[in-house]
Amino acid sequence: MDYDNEDFVSIHFDENANTTDTEHLLTKTNAKNGIDDCYIKNVLLKEVNRYGKPVIRLKLIAWLAEKLFGIYGVGQTNSASCAKSVVDTVQTKILHRAMPKAKGADATELGIKNMELKCCGSIQQLAIKLAKNKKNINGVLVIPQNTSWGRSFFRPTREHICNVVTINNQAYLIDSQRRKHCKVDLSDPHEKLIQTLKGFIGAIGEGDISLYDAGFVAKKSTVS
Repeated sequence: MDYDNEDFVSIHFDENANTTDTEHLLTKTNAKNGIDDCYIKNVLLKEVNRYGKPVIRLKLIAWLAEKLFGIYGVGQTNSASCAKSVVDTVQTKILHRAMPKAKGADATELGIKNMELKCCGSIQQLAIKLAKNKKNINGVLVIPQNTSWGRSFFRPTREHICNVVTINNQAYLIDSQRRKHCKVDLSDPHEKLIQTLKGFIGAIGEGDISLYDAGFVAKKSTVS
């Protein structure tokens, strides 16, 4: 599979690879300046959650949502694995695919909550933190879900997890499970930044939004 874009080299996928393993390294990519719209669309959105699966009870609804309205991720339970795979891909420039179902795998299990906590609070507090932050962030955003019966039927996890990558005063909001993203200038007026975050994040359940930073260099594991 080749893309006519000089920002990263041609991508070749191993069709026999075990895509259920989120740590499996499938292919090398090379993005200029770390990240850009083409890289986000063709790698982080299109490939990270290529094999995501909804829970059985929502399989038909998920199919209709995708085919009729272009809405992805309905009924899927692997947002933590998607977010962790985006972090790993950005760090290593090697594509990591999310576990297709990852039922029960949450932010704690995948080590996300062991990352550096940058912010914990409301959307307004998140906007302030991002605007004041001077350091590039390879971040994971943990969002509490509404647990009412009507909402939880379509969203079968207690948290939704996506990514925030900031580079040179630009924030890239990335949701690889739902295949959506947007770019925001962190020097924009505060109210505009808040509205952009609200539009991207959507409905929030009880509790605080948490932003964790994994950094751009993968930490080496130590063996005792």
